[in-house]
Amino acid sequence: MEGQVAVITGGARGIGLAVARRFSAEGAKVALWDRDAAALEDARTGFTEANSVACVLDITDEEAVAAAAAHTADALGPADILVNNAGITGPNL
Repeated sequence: MEGQVAVITGGARGIGLAVARRFSAEGAKVALWDRDAAALEDARTGFTEANSVACVLDITDEEAVAAAAAHTADALGPADILVNNAGITGPNL
């Protein structure tokens, strides 16, 4: 995984954070995406700024996803891996 860029939705806690930590330990750069800014700030502890980025967003908002993807690519490079871990619900799901 060395040098790969992984985007992890729901990355601020639980399974998403555990996956991010493991990927980072294996040499990946990680983008933590979550809607909880405070939890993301706490989650960033232990990751280096050079190898991680945190994006606060609602992944049901297409414009927010596009902005987060652009920010991730600018900071870390284009995504190689996507872990869809965010728990979302809605009338059409």
